[in-house]
Amino acid sequence: MPTLIDTQSKIFKAYGNPGLPSLVIISPTGKILRYHEGLIPEMLATLKRELRQHLDSPL
Repeated sequence: MPTLIDTQSKIFKAYGNPGLPSLVIISPTGKILRYHEGLIPEMLATLKRELRQHLDSPL
């Protein structure tokens, strides 16, 4: 899975991201599929489930 680390905050600004840390799942066409702001330990299971869902379905 391609991963982007936005060291210069260009994508952060382009998508109007208000907070850190943030995770955005973006389709190959640029559509935001899912957005998560903040980080809590329970989020890991949710993220795994959502990533599997998006990877197993057409984007």
